[in-house]
Amino acid sequence: NFKDHNKKHMVLEQLPNLKLWMVMSNGHEHGSEPVKITKKAVGFQVTNVWFLMRGRWLVKLDFKYKGNKRQMEIPICVGQTSQTSHVGECSK
Repeated sequence: NFKDHNKKHMVLEQLPNLKLWMVMSNGHEHGSEPVKITKKAVGFQVTNVWFLMRGRWLVKLDFKYKGNKRQMEIPICVGQTSQTSHVGECSK
């Protein structure tokens, strides 16, 4: 579920376009397998999410809200274990 800057629930007009994107320190970038998005009673569910390598990833979202196209990038740090993985930038 999305919330706007006022913390109000945002109802999207259609399912978002979502892709996983890795940003590597050597300047190379690449995606992952396509994800599957399913509409639910409230919000949506994303499955087939595969972070293929450890490191800095972006969840890239394109969606429509109130007739306007929006984009969002959410940084994800994928570590060796679930305890070292988190939403946000990787520490250096």
